[in-house]
Amino acid sequence: MKKFQFKQKRHMITAVCMLVGLMVLTTSVYANYDNASGYSNYKSALKNLLLETDNVTLDADVEIYLDGKLITKSENGVKIGDNGESSYSKETYMDGDIYEYRQYRDGKKHYSYNVQDNTYYSYDSTYTGIDGNFLGIDMDENTNQKLVKFLEVAADMVVGDLKNNVVLTGEDDNTLEYQVNVSKNQMPEIINAGLSLLFSSMNEYSYGGEGVVYDDYSNAFSAFSNEEYGKDLSENVYSETTGEFLPEVAGYDTEEAYWDAYDDASEAFWDKYEQIYSDDYDSTGVLLVKADGSYEYYKTYDEYIDSTGNYDDSDIYMMFGDDPYIENAKMTAKMSKSGELLENTLEVTLAGFDKNGEKHTATFSGVINAKDYGSTTADVFDPEGKVENND
Repeated sequence: MKKFQFKQKRHMITAVCMLVGLMVLTTSVYANYDNASGYSNYKSALKNLLLETDNVTLDADVEIYLDGKLITKSENGVKIGDNGESSYSKETYMDGDIYEYRQYRDGKKHYSYNVQDNTYYSYDSTYTGIDGNFLGIDMDENTNQKLVKFLEVAADMVVGDLKNNVVLTGEDDNTLEYQVNVSKNQMPEIINAGLSLLFSSMNEYSYGGEGVVYDDYSNAFSAFSNEEYGKDLSENVYSETTGEFLPEVAGYDTEEAYWDAYDDASEAFWDKYEQIYSDDYDSTGVLLVKADGSYEYYKTYDEYIDSTGNYDDSDIYMMFGDDPYIENAKMTAKMSKSGELLENTLEVTLAGFDKNGEKHTATFSGVINAKDYGSTTADVFDPEGKVENND
């Protein structure tokens, strides 16, 4: 299996999977959930959440797999209450990197808190995050009403015979649960046609991955700055406990002196390899800079891929070729009999073949839970023990 450097490409895969997922959600699931009123029940529940609700708690967990290997997962949530809005986002990557942020709005201040370095910034804001409904769309406007109607009609047109795939899988005194499974052959043609158009156009206009690429930019820059400046300018100069900037860690007396040196070193580092690429190789092919600062040249991007297995971030499209397709999609939805959407789960697998005929898959798996309709209270930011950073 080819190695895939995912961190630079996570947004593209996430966007594609979510796009496909949303299309499945708004077509397959908008099908007739039960023999009589399933379609209208689900549509009403979804519209209630998005267009009529201004007080709710939502939590969403997402996992993304590439060729069967978990490469990233995220936890997200939002609380919209009468007192404002609070939200959180936590992304975990399989190399150990974690990014966690929290936002708070109370109609007076907006706080943004970075959990990793325990720092926050704030600014005055009268916006509470509450604007009539969850999406903030003014449904009194004629244009917005027409837009919603158009989306409903478009979903009905796309769904076709998929309505026959939806089954009622659970029912009790308070809730209904439905499920839909869609295989490759059952997927509406417009979805795979759209994917084919997107990927073929991106592959056609891709620059082919040629240029200067870095096997490990941070370590390569560290090696360069140690050699040229006698100091490791890639070191973390922030306190792990307080978030305080510590230029002395890198051997500088002031923050300004550190950043001046860092900017000079970054520019010199970049220029060094761009100059080599231009002067020695006429700006063609791929110059791979290794972690220790040494480099290796490949005459073509294909030669680079065959040797290293590293797809460039702009060429994830090449990994799936010109005609990727949705291999399968599965969704479940649970709603209350009073019309509130309670849970949605979705799993979508994108498949395709690279230029060597090797098959690749990307799977998006997500679950959304909605609760506390009308009784949610947003979390309130507590600055105690946190470092303010409004610079």
